[in-house]
Amino acid sequence: MGLVVDACDRCEVRRQADGRWCTQEYLKELVEQYEHCPFADAELRAGKIGRAMQQHPEGISEEDLVKETGLDLGQIEAGIMWQNAEFVRWHRQFGEPDGPDAPPG
Repeated sequence: MGLVVDACDRCEVRRQADGRWCTQEYLKELVEQYEHCPFADAELRAGKIGRAMQQHPEGISEEDLVKETGLDLGQIEAGIMWQNAEFVRWHRQFGEPDGPDAPPG
């Protein structure tokens, strides 16, 4: 199972996804809807970075990441910042408030 994060808060996909079980028919519907969702440039870059990093679980140098993704260091930084911000947003929305990773206070 994977986590799908996107910049598409206004899209029907996010509103319909809550509480529905994933059947093959529902997944097909999600794919069709996602094909029409707008994506931010940093979001697309985060995807490229993530795919490259999956191919190198032992790690990858910045230089090799630039070569493999075709992005420059500024674009890589923007993609990583987008991914980090999405993680924080997701954790605030869905994370366990009393779990070991809960923020203090």
